[in-house]
Amino acid sequence: MKSKLFTLLMLLTLSIIIIACSSDEDTSSSSTDTVEKTTSNSSDDTVKQPDNSQDSSSKDEATQDTTNNETSETSSLSNSATLNNITYTILSSKVLDPNEYTLEDDGTKAVLVSMNIVNNTDKLINISSLFFDIIGESGEDYGVELMNGITKGSLDSFAAPGRIITGEFLIYVNENDTKFTLEYSPELLSDDMISITFNDNSDYDVVEITGSSEGKGFGDELLDETLRYVINSATIETKGDRSYILINLTANNPTASEISLDWIPFSLIASDGYLLSMDVSTLRDALYSIPANGSKDTQISFTLDANTSKDFDLYVAIFGQVKDYMHFKLE
Repeated sequence: MKSKLFTLLMLLTLSIIIIACSSDEDTSSSSTDTVEKTTSNSSDDTVKQPDNSQDSSSKDEATQDTTNNETSETSSLSNSATLNNITYTILSSKVLDPNEYTLEDDGTKAVLVSMNIVNNTDKLINISSLFFDIIGESGEDYGVELMNGITKGSLDSFAAPGRIITGEFLIYVNENDTKFTLEYSPELLSDDMISITFNDNSDYDVVEITGSSEGKGFGDELLDETLRYVINSATIETKGDRSYILINLTANNPTASEISLDWIPFSLIASDGYLLSMDVSTLRDALYSIPANGSKDTQISFTLDANTSKDFDLYVAIFGQVKDYMHFKLE
């Protein structure tokens, strides 16, 4: 009896212990589940809950970026730019008749652009369109077409202080490009650069030209590397339906050897910036056989457009480098 009672008590005690242990495990499990659920829910809430301050910051940044982009685009949509007191201006642009001027390849068009460059410095400047970089809205780069027989004037030219260069350049472009950016750095190995945006068919406001060229005139000596030139006079003459400027000059040779030049080192530019074409019929032997320690009287002439100003700069230039220049007016 005692043995049964003892066994019963032992079983009852064991049952209580097992129940107690089971209760502890459930409590622990429930606690663990609660912690895991709380942590999980907290994590979910963190992911799902929007961060208002971050969004607000992003919106501010986005607004700022948009504003910056608009400002940058607005400032680049200019037909004129000034760098180092030299102003570069696109005057007009137009797409030429495709029947006459497009390339043989399909999908291209010819755009003729008129431009002027005003020298507001106190030094002579030299411009070369070879360094013009034209970029279409498609991102494609285009170069200036040289020796095309279409353009008027030349942007590969010079300008004395207060004077202007005016001319045209031609580009063949993708027919889908309608907006372009011209980039130009006046000096090699320099970060200074102008950037002008223009459309393929536009007329723009013209920048006012101020200043005038002063300096040498008739009777003054113009110097190059060897010869000394004196411009004696200039007159306008008409031959047939064309007008010409005839320049009378004396070439002085200070060296001990006879000098003959195969080229004419003169460029004539009107005050409106247009480079006049030299009349090749008068160039034959113009600067040939200049005697040692002597001189030669000769003439050169330039074709005069009916609309050209009668105010000129005559430059002495060798291989694009100006050696000297003078200014004169004709009535």
